[in-house]
Amino acid sequence: MIKHVEFDLFNNQGEKVVDILDLNSAHLEKTAEISDELKEAISEIKPKPDKSYILVNAMGAGEYWGANKNADFFPEKSLQEYHKTFESAGVFKHHRNKDPKQSLGKVAFSHYNKDMHRVELLLEVDKKKAPDVVQRIQDNEKVAVSMGCKVPYDICLSKDILIITKDGLKCLEDIEEGNEVLSHTGQFKKVNAISKRNIEKFIRLKVFGDYFDLESSHEHPFLVAKKDQFA
Repeated sequence: MIKHVEFDLFNNQGEKVVDILDLNSAHLEKTAEISDELKEAISEIKPKPDKSYILVNAMGAGEYWGANKNADFFPEKSLQEYHKTFESAGVFKHHRNKDPKQSLGKVAFSHYNKDMHRVELLLEVDKKKAPDVVQRIQDNEKVAVSMGCKVPYDICLSKDILIITKDGLKCLEDIEEGNEVLSHTGQFKKVNAISKRNIEKFIRLKVFGDYFDLESSHEHPFLVAKKDQFA
């Protein structure tokens, strides 16, 4: 299946995710968090008057940055192995990426920053094709960046599933940020973000005895406890 993943101009830590690159040493000094490999790629750029160069912190490893606002979680191992596929992609608006003639530019360089646990991209964008995008980034206006990727399946639960919280049982759709829910570790954890999505294919599990049915996306994992784990 094809998944579209969106990123805002700033992440949850207030860090700018998308930035116009000024090809001078002063700007690079201010961008100390980017990797040495990316700095080297920037230093090798031969500036073109009709092009703008944009730095994008594309995505962070889920183990360190957690899931994004859409609850998409990308393992570090996958990012390390496949981030270079960005370099075979163009830059498009609104996922209209079927016609190469509609491309606004290209991904000139992709690198996985092991220290920051994230994918960093260097985009080359045609100023004539995307003057509004370039200007909005320069003006610190909101510019959402997104990507498309192939995933084998999606994971989600039905909105009617009952969740154990510190205040008792709640339907999943009634869970709010700040609620404390029982996690897979057996401890209550605070909900930091809420996301919703439409899933086309669901399965229903019927459990023997006086239990509620479970509904989830068809590849959702379940943990099963042995009898001897209970007193």
